[in-house]
Amino acid sequence: LEGDGGGVLSGSTTIPALLTANSSHAISFVRFIAEKHQQAVMRPHRTLLQHLCMKVPDKAEYRNKLSEVVASLMALFSDGAYSLFLGWVYKYSRNTKVGYRVFALDVLSRVLELPCRHPEKDVLSEEDEHRLSYKFLLKAMLSRCSDKAPSVRARALSCLSGAAASPNTALVDEIRHCITSSCDAPGSSESLVVPMLQRRARDEKIVVRKAALQALEAIVKLDPENIDNESVVVIHERCLDPALSVRKQALTSLTSIMLLQTHCCTLLHQLWLDGALPMLLDRESSAQEKSCSFLEDVILNNIRPLAQSTEEAHSFVWKLLAILAEESNLEMRRYLKKAFELWSRQKKLTSLLVRAVCSHVTHPEHLKAAWVLLAEMSYYIAPGSFETKFLIDSWKRCHSLVSMETTTPLVQTLVVIGNSTKQLGKIALEDIRDSIVSLLMSFKLSPQVISPAINTLLQVCSAV
Repeated sequence: LEGDGGGVLSGSTTIPALLTANSSHAISFVRFIAEKHQQAVMRPHRTLLQHLCMKVPDKAEYRNKLSEVVASLMALFSDGAYSLFLGWVYKYSRNTKVGYRVFALDVLSRVLELPCRHPEKDVLSEEDEHRLSYKFLLKAMLSRCSDKAPSVRARALSCLSGAAASPNTALVDEIRHCITSSCDAPGSSESLVVPMLQRRARDEKIVVRKAALQALEAIVKLDPENIDNESVVVIHERCLDPALSVRKQALTSLTSIMLLQTHCCTLLHQLWLDGALPMLLDRESSAQEKSCSFLEDVILNNIRPLAQSTEEAHSFVWKLLAILAEESNLEMRRYLKKAFELWSRQKKLTSLLVRAVCSHVTHPEHLKAAWVLLAEMSYYIAPGSFETKFLIDSWKRCHSLVSMETTTPLVQTLVVIGNSTKQLGKIALEDIRDSIVSLLMSFKLSPQVISPAINTLLQVCSAV
C-alpha cells in the first residue's frame, strides 16, 4: 500500500485502484512463497508482517485493508509460529504510539474471525497453547477498553461488540464465560466486563460513550432470557446524554433490547417508553425523527383490528399502551401529542387505523389504552373518521364509567366526543348536552373529570 516514493499516499482517504491492484499481486506472491516453502520462510514471513504493522498509515481505510491482509497471511503460519506472532501482537497492542494500539485491535478483531486452533497435545508449550485461545485474544482486547487514549478505548469497545455479535458460537461462548466469571484483563484494574462497560458508557468522551452503548447492547443480547437490569438502566440514562449521537445510539440499543423481551419484563418496557417518548421533543430534529420512527415501528404499525391481532407483536403493543394508560404516566402521555402531530403530517392516521383502535374498546384489558389512543388521535384525524354509531354507543356506555375507580376511560371518551361534534346530529348533541349537565349537577364526578366535562359541554353547545 505504498506509493512510488515508498510512503503512503496522503491525498485521499480512499485507497487508489492502482495501489489496490499492486497490493493484491504482492499478497498473492507472498502467499505462494509461504505455501511452497512453508517452514523455510516462516521467519522472514513473520518479519514481513511485523514491518507491515510498524508502517501502517494513520487512516481508517488503510488500517482496515491492512488488518485484513495481516490476518489472512497469519493464517499461513504453523501453530507454533502463529502463537509467537500473537504474542508479538499483544506486546504491539501496548505500544506507546496510539495508532499502533488502534491497529493492534483491528488485527485482533480480524483474528477472532478465524477458527480457533487446537494443536495436538504436547506439541506446544502451555504458554503457546494459551496464546492460541480466544480467551487470550479477548483479554488483550478488554485491556484496551481502559486505555488512556479515547480513540483506543472506543475502538476496543467496537471490536468487543462486533465479537459478541459474531456467528462463531465458540467465540460467543468464550465471551459469555468472560462475562460470568472474573475475566481480568492483563494490566487492567477492571475485574468484571459488564461493570467496566457501564463505566465506559459514562466516559467523558462522546465516541467512547457511543461505542460502550453498542458493546453493552451486544453483551446484554447474549442472554435475552436474563437481561441485566442495571445495564438497561445505564443505557436508558444515556437517552438524556448531551451528545446527539449518544442519545440516538442509546434509543437504538434500548429498542433492540426491548424487542427481545416482548412477553415480560415490565421494567424494560417502562424504561423504553421513558426513553423514546421524551425524545419526541428533543432539540435536534434528527433525534425527534428517530424516536418517531421507532414508535411507529413498535406501536403504530402493529395495531390491528381485535379479530386480526394474532401475532405476538400485535399483543405486545397493547402491553406497552397499557403501561402508558396508567394514571401514574399522565405526564408521559403528553408526549404522544407530538407523535400524533408528526404522523398526521405524514398522513398515517388513516380511517383504517381508527377503526382498528375502536375495535379494542370492547376488550376489557385494552379498554383504557384504546381510549387513550383515540383521545389523542381525535385532535388530528380527518372529520368523519369515527363512525357515528360508535360515538353514540360510546356515550351511552359513558354513564357506567362514572363509577369506575379509574377516570381515564371517561375523560378520554369526553375528549373524543368533544372533538367529533361535527359528525353528530342535533338530536344526539342535545342528548349529550343534557347528560353532561345532569352529571355535573349530580356532583358525582371526580375533580379530574369535571374540567374535561365542562370543555366537552362547551364544544357540544357550540355545535348545537
